[in-house]
Amino acid sequence: ESEFDMLWDQTAKSPGSSDMLDLDGFLSFNVALDDLFVFEDDEIDSDYDDEEEEEPQVESVTMVSMEDISPGVLFSKIADTDNLVGKKELKRWTELQEMLDEEELLSSEFNSFFERASKSPTVPDKLTEDGFIELYNAIDALFEDDDDDGGETSSAPLPMVSGEDVPPGVLFSQIANADNGYTVGREELKRWVELQEMLNDGDVLTSELESMFNAATKSPTVPDKLTEDGFIELYEAIDALFEDDEDGAGDNEAESSNIQEDNDRPSDATIKNGLLDYIAKIQGPEDLPCGLDADEDAQLRILNIASVLETTSTNKVNDSTMSIIPQDLTGDWDLIYTSSGMMKFNKGLTGLGGSFPNGQFGGLVQTFVATKYIMDVDYKERILVNPDIQSFDASVNGDWNLKSSVSLLSGLPTILIAIEPDMVKYGPTATRADHWKSVRCMNVLDLAYLDDDFRIMRGNMNPDTLFIFKKI
Repeated sequence: ESEFDMLWDQTAKSPGSSDMLDLDGFLSFNVALDDLFVFEDDEIDSDYDDEEEEEPQVESVTMVSMEDISPGVLFSKIADTDNLVGKKELKRWTELQEMLDEEELLSSEFNSFFERASKSPTVPDKLTEDGFIELYNAIDALFEDDDDDGGETSSAPLPMVSGEDVPPGVLFSQIANADNGYTVGREELKRWVELQEMLNDGDVLTSELESMFNAATKSPTVPDKLTEDGFIELYEAIDALFEDDEDGAGDNEAESSNIQEDNDRPSDATIKNGLLDYIAKIQGPEDLPCGLDADEDAQLRILNIASVLETTSTNKVNDSTMSIIPQDLTGDWDLIYTSSGMMKFNKGLTGLGGSFPNGQFGGLVQTFVATKYIMDVDYKERILVNPDIQSFDASVNGDWNLKSSVSLLSGLPTILIAIEPDMVKYGPTATRADHWKSVRCMNVLDLAYLDDDFRIMRGNMNPDTLFIFKKI
């Protein structure tokens, strides 16, 4: 208490008030408070080496409950910086640890499920999102009978059902669980022959199915089960994935094929302007900038238009007569849209917008500098605070590099922009960027489109994640 009072007395107060802090005073007080607990490396006596090694173990365990969230969201919350989950990350899953502690799930069962789940091609002991959902479903299946049938596990398995030549409503009635008011959950979907074949053949990804299942209408009494309307929504969403191949008349395929045919092809400028116009259209007056509040339909449409733009002749990335060099990227770039899950979760790059009363993310500018001797990158994130006079900029600086690589997902050549953040600065505060997990979302991205004033970046491990920049 005496240390707190001392710091309070030493901090400059707001003009006209002896017991209130303005923004600068608050930031100064926060820094002074942090200094009570921060030890610089060169000031730590060797006697504390063991304690220093133990600290990451304590800080790394932040438990996450999956109550009221889907497996996909749980994955995003516990995944490491490479968007992968290993046994270390799984220790943060509250319900899993409770099941292991209470021996409702045996370690041998868990290890078996973990070994069978899909792993990363580059980190063999880590699960991809599909692998995590496979693990989740395997664990969930152990308790499905207890939940649905009062613990009776000795009954014979129900037969598989084919949906061939029957309407979705009939298929629903054949696989629905009458005990739950004629609903269909993940377990009932395992009886649908064609769906299981699509999953086994990789025509439908587990993560795609999970996303479509979560979006479909649920029962008001059994929240994780689909009503008949919800099942038909799921059926039609799956069917839409293959509609273009079967009919040659799907909306997205028709749009793409029209663009690719010389006679009907819109100009490259029309496609680019259409993307800019649509991004501006979805930005509501109360929405966060950069599309952080965009819904799934808007994200999908932007992804489709961006995919078409990337095939145009204005894309320097596809020009075999020239090579992309760092000087092609230098300058100030305004982030106008992103579908990054990490930025959506943190409501910005640093997450500072949500850390201040009446504060929010106000935009982001990325600046590249490239000379013979330096390759510097700087982010300027605007933090809006009410009243506006207290708004401020947070900056993240670091180094960057341009690399030629091969995509781990497609096997095709790709150009990477690799960034190593160094420091995060705001007000009088300066912190090493490696302590800020949120700023890592743009550390390694694929350059998908580039012209003189427009750039599209895609996630290296998840190409559906977009960062779209316009040069200032």
